[in-house]
Amino acid sequence: MRTVALPMVLVPVLRAHLDRHTGTASTDRVFVGPTGATPRASNYGAAWRRARAEVGREDLHFHDMRHFANTLAAAAGASTKELMNRLGHSSPAAALRYQYATAERDRTIADRMDAMIAPVEARSDTARF
Repeated sequence: MRTVALPMVLVPVLRAHLDRHTGTASTDRVFVGPTGATPRASNYGAAWRRARAEVGREDLHFHDMRHFANTLAAAAGASTKELMNRLGHSSPAAALRYQYATAERDRTIADRMDAMIAPVEARSDTARF
């Protein structure tokens, strides 16, 4: 078990889910099975298929959410050690398996490199590094 900070935009969504499906006590589980206990692995498959169908994304795999969250965290500037902590990994190799390059992040990197190597006169700002 570990504590992971969530983006604030997800808090109302999580609260609504807890209100509808579980409870609001700090000890309540986020996901519960039909009897209110921790769902069995066999329950996840059916629930995941229903959820994918509901949003029209049958192509998604369960761990794609984990990959997406780690890619966002990396794009937000998380270090490899921070990514490892968020996902509960003990090695950099495991954390990197859940991370993907994005075109948006590539553009940001190029823009920052440009700012570092462009002549001072060509920059819109005159700040020095």
